[in-house]
Amino acid sequence: ESVNYETASTVIIDANASDERFGLLKWGGAGLSAAFNDNTTLRVTSASIDFNITAEGEGFIFNELLTDYDFTTITWTNSTPVSGTDMTLSAFGIWAGDAGQTGAYNITVDIATVERWIRYPESVLGIWAYAAGTDPLNGQQITSDNGTLADRPKLNIAWEEPASAAP
Repeated sequence: ESVNYETASTVIIDANASDERFGLLKWGGAGLSAAFNDNTTLRVTSASIDFNITAEGEGFIFNELLTDYDFTTITWTNSTPVSGTDMTLSAFGIWAGDAGQTGAYNITVDIATVERWIRYPESVLGIWAYAAGTDPLNGQQITSDNGTLADRPKLNIAWEEPASAAP
């Protein structure tokens, strides 16, 4: 409860009543907007997250954080997000999962949120990941940013930028 696992190679998301676990993910805000010619006029056409499941479970939910947490010090006992105050009420993305699943997977995430992140990089506060139900089999274990580069969670974005005006 009072341990920070930021350097762990796996994010464990689990509904086990005796050992419930949550995960936090965050992409660099300024780096998102810097990748585009004009981040104020682009339109995101699709967004998803690739992730690698290292231990099976039965799903998880991502909600966008509304509070800026210190990812190097946060623990269950010093901060637990409250729905509607510290994290959004609606899901950013959902992985239904299935018992026995491991390997590489992809989920669609909220396009409007990603577009806002690109336009306003200061709004990128992170994602709270939690098990999709109360069954102890719910949840997943996914690789984190400290694991193998190819297995790290990856935010995929497709977009359109308006054509520049002719001279």
